[in-house]
This record gives sequence, C-alpha cells and structure tokens, in this order.
Amino acid sequence: LAGAKGPVLRQRVLYGEPFTVAGPHGVLVGQQQGELEAWLLPVKLFSHLTLEAQVQGYPVPIDLNQQAREIEIRPESTTITYSHIAVVVRQTMFAADEMPAGTGAVILFQVDSPHAVDLTVRLTPEMREMWPKLSGVAPGAEWVAQGVSGYYVLHTDVPDLTGAIAIPGAGPG
Repeated sequence: LAGAKGPVLRQRVLYGEPFTVAGPHGVLVGQQQGELEAWLLPVKLFSHLTLEAQVQGYPVPIDLNQQAREIEIRPESTTITYSHIAVVVRQTMFAADEMPAGTGAVILFQVDSPHAVDLTVRLTPEMREMWPKLSGVAPGAEWVAQGVSGYYVLHTDVPDLTGAIAIPGAGPG
C-alpha cells in the first residue's frame, strides 16, 4: 500500500452511507463512519466493529466513530480517517487477490498523537455461514497469547467451523 498510485476518490464521511471493500476471499461491509462487518467467505466473522481511543492526559475516552471525517477510496484499498484534537487514526482496509490461505480482508490502523494512545476495538463475534446455511449459537472467544501479542479464536458448535482474528501488538480485552 505504501506509495500507492492511480485513481483516488476522497470525500468527507457521509454518516449512514455504505462502503464495501471486496476481494475474492474476504469482504468488509459497513458505514462510512467506520462501523463494519467482516466476511471470510462464506462466513461472517464479526460485526459491529467500533473504535475508541484513550489518550494519555485526556480525561475521557474518545468515540472515534463519531470523529470520522474523511473516506479515501483507491483500487487497492479504502481508508477512513478519524480526526480529534488529541488523536488522528487512519483505518486502511483491503482484500487483495493474493493473500495467505485463510486470510479474508485486512484492517490496518495508523495512530498519530503527541501522547500515548490505547486503541480499543470492539466487535461482535458472529461465525455465521452465508444463507441458506443454518448457523449455530454465537461463538465463544478465546484469547491466545503469542509473545507480546495474540489473537482471538472463535469457537462454534458447528463441526469444522472455527475462526481467528489476529491483532498484532494487542492484548486481550
């Protein structure tokens, strides 16, 4: 994504208006203020992704979805910029043609602030297969530590249906 060239569409965020990032194995569907759901085709991995920033020295958490200001769409990626006086976060999303097996779509966060920032990502685990398949109950989530980082494994009551959400540099929440 670094040094991306080619056409770009850039506009202010229109609250409640949709966006889509799609590739052969994964799809992100959401609203321009950043709330979205992720599919590792043909399974909905999670929904209702929202963001919050806790900035060192700032007294209250910042609801970043309310701070969504700009959406930039390129052939290879879509970026939503959240801008607040204490922090700017760029959420870049892509679902490339050539990804490692089991990878649907990727979301990268770039955080800019003169102070330390804890970024909280909230989501609802889903693990639901596309219609007309029947899905079981909501999945259980298990944090698997891996060095200073880790990932969530989503367990279901459907045989052979397990998912994972990798969060490099993150801790459980």
